[in-house]
Amino acid sequence: MEVMEVSTETTSSERTIDIVVGNEALNLLENKQFCEQWDSLYESCTWATVFQSRQFVTSNYTLTHQKYTPVIVKMEHNGKLTGLLTLAINPPGRKKSKKNSYLVGAGHGEADYHAWLTSREDSTYFVGTSFRKLLKMFPGQYISLRHLNPDVPTDWVEKDPEIGKLCVFQPFNRALVDLDNYQISKRDRKRINRMNRIGQFEEVKDLTVFESIIDDLGAKYDFRQAAMFNQFPFSESPTNRKFLLDLFKRGVIRVTIFRTKDDIIAGIASVHGKERAILGGINFHLPSYSYYSPGYIQFLLLFDHLSKEKNHKYFDLTPGDDPYKMRLASKVETVYKLSVTPDPIFRADKQFKIKLYDWILSKGHNPYTIKLQIDREKYIMKEKGMKTYLTQLIKSKIKKPVIDSYNLSLNGQVPESASLVLKRNNLKDLLDYQFDGTKATRWEFYSDGMRKMEANEECFTWAKDEVLLASVWFKKEKREQTEEEFVLVYDFYFDKEAQGSEKEFFESVLKRLKEEGIENVQVKLGPDDKNLYSLVKSYQH
Repeated sequence: MEVMEVSTETTSSERTIDIVVGNEALNLLENKQFCEQWDSLYESCTWATVFQSRQFVTSNYTLTHQKYTPVIVKMEHNGKLTGLLTLAINPPGRKKSKKNSYLVGAGHGEADYHAWLTSREDSTYFVGTSFRKLLKMFPGQYISLRHLNPDVPTDWVEKDPEIGKLCVFQPFNRALVDLDNYQISKRDRKRINRMNRIGQFEEVKDLTVFESIIDDLGAKYDFRQAAMFNQFPFSESPTNRKFLLDLFKRGVIRVTIFRTKDDIIAGIASVHGKERAILGGINFHLPSYSYYSPGYIQFLLLFDHLSKEKNHKYFDLTPGDDPYKMRLASKVETVYKLSVTPDPIFRADKQFKIKLYDWILSKGHNPYTIKLQIDREKYIMKEKGMKTYLTQLIKSKIKKPVIDSYNLSLNGQVPESASLVLKRNNLKDLLDYQFDGTKATRWEFYSDGMRKMEANEECFTWAKDEVLLASVWFKKEKREQTEEEFVLVYDFYFDKEAQGSEKEFFESVLKRLKEEGIENVQVKLGPDDKNLYSLVKSYQH
């Protein structure tokens, strides 16, 4: 979005409210006096979070202003900054409901809490006047702040009913961990000891080290987000990498990892300020290590690490009813998403959705889980097309695919000429999967891959120039009658660019397994593996 240069001013007998937009807002960040007063106001505001700090907002504005136009609302009294609300213009989206741009708190989705900075006495005047001026200055747009923590004053809703009636408050649960009184149970201590046998918890304190591992952490985080939500925070938003590095330089985020001899199997980035640590930026664990519950253990180790520092009261797991958050929480509070608009239809729609959410919850279901399932099916239908989607759905219900099994011995049968370089359980390679219109969509491919890894199944991949050319899954098994060990090889995938290379890939897989001491292999082939049947049969016992 083009950066605008606009400002508007409202004056009372004692207070002046000014709205600064675009380049003028960016220039304000260079004003030493303004910055010093911002820092002072932030420190004195009892409900402020780190997301309202100058360090966080400046970093966000600097890196995202080409897309999200900065909007700063400031109130001054006799030349002193007494009120501040940092916003951005969110550009129009693809969905019909988001065809128009709208105003969001600075940081948007990267900031879990939005709020204004004032004294409690000035809050009503500042909020009412600011919202009026913003709605007038940006007609047809609404204001969205997510989320307001319980300390943010909302008495202005009753004191200023003209503005209050334009607001919709949507409640969310947030999970908090009490770090002042944190203790690890004996049961969890045993789990920690088990995981400590394969590696160690550490905090990344050096920028050079963080720079050297951030791409790896990003790929692992992307894989988990892609599998669960069809989102790619790093690969689809290069700014995210720069943002985290900049926040690290500013001392706003801290990064902890769990490192084994060969890999980093878990990582958490947290945002720090105002005696709180807030989950944000990175949160992953490798599904292939699910036996150790590395994600859960990493949180326990982080809480223990921070509690010993004695300068954090709480760890905020952020809003959401995720089961792992409720499991870790010491207490749960209600926070609110605030929407402000003069459009009665918009407000009615929001209020209906809130009531629907409460009704679904009262029936013992998670509304967001249901929505996610619906979104997933809609995505698959859109990607494959209605005809292909329905055809595959009907076939899956009527008839199970025929799977053929072939037992192979690797003693002396594998050509040494097989030369492809294969990677094992490489998430970066899997993220380079390309949907061809008929096979699994990216969401299906990643969710299936995560499920397999959580079940101790492994994969070999062959990728080149950021394209996954081929992959195959395998796992160790035992024959029921003889207890003989073998490796089951199944679920081959070949990109269209790998046509003609099936033999080379298959033989490279067999060569790799033989190098690892595997003697017996069982290969399973389905209807999509026609190009492999004759090749596999030639290796059969």
